[in-house]
Amino acid sequence: MNANAAVPMAAPPGSQRYPALDLIRAFSALSILVFHVIVLARWDTFPDDGPLLWFRVSFLRVDLFFVVSGFVITLAALREWQRGGDARRRFLFKRIARLAPAYFVSSIAWLMFNGFDVVRGPDGLFQLLTHLTLTFGFFPGAISAINGVTWTIGIEVQIYLLIALLMPMLGRWVPLRAGLFAVLLALCWRLGSQVVQLGWLQHDPGEVHASLWFWSVQAPGMWDVFGVGLALALATQRGWIRSLSPARWVALAVLTLLYSTSLVAVLWENAAHYWSSYFWGSGYRSFVVLMVLGWLWLAIAMPRAWMDAIPRWARYPGKISYGVFLWHVPVAQWLIRHTALTEWSLLAACILATGVVAAASWHWIEAPTMAWARRRTQDASRDPS
Repeated sequence: MNANAAVPMAAPPGSQRYPALDLIRAFSALSILVFHVIVLARWDTFPDDGPLLWFRVSFLRVDLFFVVSGFVITLAALREWQRGGDARRRFLFKRIARLAPAYFVSSIAWLMFNGFDVVRGPDGLFQLLTHLTLTFGFFPGAISAINGVTWTIGIEVQIYLLIALLMPMLGRWVPLRAGLFAVLLALCWRLGSQVVQLGWLQHDPGEVHASLWFWSVQAPGMWDVFGVGLALALATQRGWIRSLSPARWVALAVLTLLYSTSLVAVLWENAAHYWSSYFWGSGYRSFVVLMVLGWLWLAIAMPRAWMDAIPRWARYPGKISYGVFLWHVPVAQWLIRHTALTEWSLLAACILATGVVAAASWHWIEAPTMAWARRRTQDASRDPS
């Protein structure tokens, strides 16, 4: 018997597949791409009402990525711990192998396109070291210095380290308590950051916008969104969450859509007050947790017949979503500088070109590296007991 198994599981971690998660990944990646095309192309006439308003509110789509990450990473950690042996090493090795190679290649491409100015400056050695070691997320001057959208990778690495540290306890956590604690921790962290900077130090919100953002996205400040995925992973493996009936699934989908639409509208209307208010900068973002909870629940509780009916081609954009995330900014920059495309034609070209590059990244970098990491840990993962 495996001594590492803390509680009985309804199914071995990772034994079930949730193809709808790929749909969320694909939608999140597309949303991030559209947002950055709007920003980079200075597309002021992009609709700011109706369904397309979603693409205007930046951090919501990142939160979708994080909630899926919390679900998947928790399952991976539980699986490695139940297999025994050096579980932490295997977990971290596989996760870094998943992130690092494509990140390094895309970062080099970004540097080539932008003239290597970042690594030629006075802090060039610091930038090189923090990005080579994937520790750039810990430093305000490095977190978004190279291909700025990849700041989330720095936070992901922080979360990997936390999960590896907490791995022996994960199987004993009560899902609801874990989720509530995650929300409370993130709320206190974000509020504490604002109180120190705006209250005690009396900084002007406009002048410390970057600092407020930096501290709010550190791992403790993102733990509520990640923790929702973690809690649902624990609940799923204990058999607490099962496939919904079609009628109940549709009802949940309607409620989640209505809530998400209302949330986006309210956030957009109050965007100017986000960092100057404790409520907006710290507390209100906790309401986003309800949105990502709804979308993740829809993905993992989808009726089994509907899951099985999702074709492989529909899942493929989710498979390559990491590449879409890494490559869309360099692609958009190249198109803006070297073509006369504007607005909708630019967006269409960016989606197409990024998809091609992301597919190449998946087949030539990501999938082979993941397969190599699995082979390297196969023998070491055997339970000696």
